[in-house]
Amino acid sequence: MKYYPALFNDAMVRAILAGHGSRFWWKCGCADGALLTTGELVVRSPLGGPGDRLWVRECWGLSMNDHAHECLSYRADQGERREPQMMRLWDPSLKRWELSETESPSDEPEKWRSSRHMPRWASRITLEVLDVRAERIQEITNEDARAEGVETDPWVWAYEVKLIENKTAREP
Repeated sequence: MKYYPALFNDAMVRAILAGHGSRFWWKCGCADGALLTTGELVVRSPLGGPGDRLWVRECWGLSMNDHAHECLSYRADQGERREPQMMRLWDPSLKRWELSETESPSDEPEKWRSSRHMPRWASRITLEVLDVRAERIQEITNEDARAEGVETDPWVWAYEVKLIENKTAREP
């Protein structure tokens, strides 16, 4: 099992958190990952294969709370505060940043940071890849193609995933 970073936009993040986002498409290209073959194409999936994990990179920001802790905010949550809000704390024994719940939430950050620059420790969502295959855009529904903003018929990777971790979800 390998972990891969995956850039998601706000709409994709909201769909995953709402339990509606179990499939997404990624434009084909050659990179490390699972080797897949179709009748016309032999390339590697950039986000691994079944059993691999994706840590979701999304637009994020940091702001201080009343106790001078840096708290994370995620732009996909704008307008609705998710509880619990997470703060980052330095763990000297592990020598890395860790996330912990805070009882004193902060305001939204003044500046949002690009999902491209999200470090692993700030990711709240981990997905497991259930299935991946190469297909032409014409093989997906018109609704899905419009949602992806695709006009031509390129090869894409079709990923089926399931949410296995959401650090901002309350335990029952």
